[in-house]
Amino acid sequence: MGAARSKDELKVFLLNMFNDINILGIKNELLRSMLASFIVFMRHDKAWKNYELIGGQSPLHDLTDDLIKKLQVVLPEYYITTAMRYTSQFAQTAIQKIKQQNIKDVTLLPLYAQYSTTTTKSSLDDFIQKSNDDFKLKII
Repeated sequence: MGAARSKDELKVFLLNMFNDINILGIKNELLRSMLASFIVFMRHDKAWKNYELIGGQSPLHDLTDDLIKKLQVVLPEYYITTAMRYTSQFAQTAIQKIKQQNIKDVTLLPLYAQYSTTTTKSSLDDFIQKSNDDFKLKII
């Protein structure tokens, strides 16, 4: 899903999360966007206080980067990258990098603890939609 590395990025994270139809199942995009903005307005500062308690950023990105480095060592024949749902690196950027490598077969490995429409499904749908059928996808 991604996580905030700064107060500004927390706003991006929250806006993207609450604009996700898998989080707020409101079909009307304008209404969902308005509600998302209201929720972020109401929750941003309080949520940021929780981030301050853990050092002002989520450890998720560093942990993910470490995992990618370790996987790249054990799987040097594969190009390994990350796609986050609500903060960078977004799926579109990951897709561009994959295309630059001329890769056509892509394996998606969601790192969520369990399947959920608000996490796994949302992330997979985002990547699949943005990849425009440019890859042969395998999902683990």
